[in-house]
Amino acid sequence: CDGNFMLSRNFRLQKVGSIDWVFKNYDIENITNYIDELMLINLSREKNSNKLFLNNLKKLSKKTFIPITVGGKIESEKDVENLLDSGADKVLINSLFFKNPKMCQSISKRYGKQFLMGSIDYARPKKKVKVFDSSTGKFSSLGIGKWIDHLLKFGAGEVLLQSMDHDGTGNGTDLQILKSINKKKYPLILMGGVGNHDHIVNALKNKNIDAISTANIFNFIGNEFL
Repeated sequence: CDGNFMLSRNFRLQKVGSIDWVFKNYDIENITNYIDELMLINLSREKNSNKLFLNNLKKLSKKTFIPITVGGKIESEKDVENLLDSGADKVLINSLFFKNPKMCQSISKRYGKQFLMGSIDYARPKKKVKVFDSSTGKFSSLGIGKWIDHLLKFGAGEVLLQSMDHDGTGNGTDLQILKSINKKKYPLILMGGVGNHDHIVNALKNKNIDAISTANIFNFIGNEFL
């Protein structure tokens, strides 16, 4: 975000340091030996932040040889081209599925479904599961199952479910959300709440989960987690 690496808890952001700080304080090359994929998301609200983000993506891509999935501020195929030129291997799209799903479909047709990961942010206001649209700050009227169908219809090849309530807490993943989903033939990734090894192991025991994504645990535990 604006050149800085961020921590997130319940979608509230806290600055950690610049990309150079990350390289100095994290053993990036070692960490990537233990994960399958790296996700990088541009969270900046500034209009002119893309150049700085792309430069940081280039720096990061030179430090790792695993696939990098990149999201945030993707509005067009040109944005995708810029990300690819800067080191991205795949894209993660969230808001564009609300604003312009046909553009998502066009990106998918051009690069393939395996190239496009659809992201869903969700919460439980008043204990009812709701899909959140970060571009408007409002919840969708569609249920999470129908929203997954929407993502798949318009080109997503896999789905990332991110719990806003569990985000950054370290209290465990939201396995209850799986009761709201009729799992079909697409990879499903769960994100939010991982605080220890057992949280990952227990989640992956569920046949509907294909992968777990985590971020903050590396900030607090670092290499001891590996």
